Amino acid sequence: MLKHVTLAFLILFSSQFSFAKVNSAETASPVSNAEPRVNWPCWGSKSYSERIKDRDGKWQTVSLNTDLCDRRDARPLIIDVYLKKISYTGSWNEVTVGIFIKATHKLTGHSKALNARGVTGNKEFTQRFEFPAIRSGDYDIEITYLNLNFRKGQKGTGSIQVKGAREGNAFIEGANPRAMWDLIQNARAETLTNGKPSHIVFGHQYEVPMNTGKGTYTMAIPGNLLIVPLMHHSSVNIIPHLLGDTHQGEAARCEGMQNARTSDGTLEQAELYTPQQAWLKLDKPLVAFNANYFDVRPQMNGTTWQTNLCSVPLGIYYDNDAIGPTGGTHNSPNKYFPGPEYFISDDNTRVALDALFWIQDFNPTIEINYSKSLADPAIQHRANEIEQSGHKFLAISGAGLPNRALTPEPAPDSGESDTTRLVIAPDKNDNVLYIFEGGGYRDGVNRNDLYWLTYGLGVPDALELDGGGSAALAVDSNAFNLAGDNRPSSSCNEPGLWCSSITQPDGKHRPVPSWIGLALP
Repeated sequence: MLKHVTLAFLILFSSQFSFAKVNSAETASPVSNAEPRVNWPCWGSKSYSERIKDRDGKWQTVSLNTDLCDRRDARPLIIDVYLKKISYTGSWNEVTVGIFIKATHKLTGHSKALNARGVTGNKEFTQRFEFPAIRSGDYDIEITYLNLNFRKGQKGTGSIQVKGAREGNAFIEGANPRAMWDLIQNARAETLTNGKPSHIVFGHQYEVPMNTGKGTYTMAIPGNLLIVPLMHHSSVNIIPHLLGDTHQGEAARCEGMQNARTSDGTLEQAELYTPQQAWLKLDKPLVAFNANYFDVRPQMNGTTWQTNLCSVPLGIYYDNDAIGPTGGTHNSPNKYFPGPEYFISDDNTRVALDALFWIQDFNPTIEINYSKSLADPAIQHRANEIEQSGHKFLAISGAGLPNRALTPEPAPDSGESDTTRLVIAPDKNDNVLYIFEGGGYRDGVNRNDLYWLTYGLGVPDALELDGGGSAALAVDSNAFNLAGDNRPSSSCNEPGLWCSSITQPDGKHRPVPSWIGLALP
């Protein structure tokens, strides 16, 4: 059922073109005079008419009819906007049209806005908009503005802006959420029965399920969900190791670079590694994945982490297992923190980081600790407690869920952006560890989506790790039960290794300084 709003007209007198801006809008290329698809539902014609004063102060009448047709039940969501019988009683031979349109996913409130501008010399204009609509379910569609600028030659003769032009709705079918949750639960049961980890691949026929507590939806994105038993075959624990900077041999390369420091004196001593390099350095574990956010601030003399491949993990990054591939971590002067204890962006924005502690006891325990502020000492105090208890453990930093999804910014990176993201989440009984990596670089998942995924998994707390082009998995090719879609081709060329698809725009793996590997003893 269509909803209609009261029109609010803003009369523009300038002879220059003037177009309103919609926040976070993307520009779409106009498609002129395209005929509507006969099998698409259309909203019905609606007429607008208004008297305005032209640039000479004379009263003129502007009128037009609008109609919209949309393709539903399939992605992308396509909206065709038709302007017909465009009329202006003043003198004109050309009209520049600006259209601003927004689609909002009803269940989550996630919005995407598009805008386009085109020119027509006749009384009709057509614009096609394509929304990825990767989330299934109901969408509210709103044309927020229509701008018409009438010209004769190089002279502007009159302008009008229509606010709140049309409102309606559309629907994206998506996959069956219940079937997707059943797929996950069956894989989990198999993992707990035979002790072998599972790898669920999302993509063409299998969509990532989300549960908000008030409703479910699925996301049509590439993704991977690993289900790793913390106890292998009910006899031995899975052992986590961090890739530590030993400061020796090739791992001393950054220590020898004079420019590898930021303006505040932070030493960028940690070398950066690709997924394949990290997997090999961690002695070919079951899986390796990137961990902490890292320092991306400019370094000395115009160098950056991208040019010298030197940086440092942010927050706690600690492993006290001396038997691990790199003998644990070797941070100084604070053994728990290799660099700043908080998230710090390239514009020097600082945000408190949360931490995951993995305590390696007879019964392994994983816990998430949340920072209350930049100066909150709770994470270091907890590390001291575990260390003094004599346990082997590791700790990494990230954005804790649900807290960082349910509270407004600031938070590490942009929680609202749709990108590739990675999260690790122990189930409430510490039986299995879920590791999810997925989403495109620009059409992916946001932090709330990650929370709705972990909520659906029944996970009380989780930790989001560095995302975007950094998010990556490096998996022992033969160590996992496979479910869902077929694995895409590996993005790594090492025998026995499967790496997740590259999402970074340059088509290359992004090297990062922090990696965690899960292995058998």
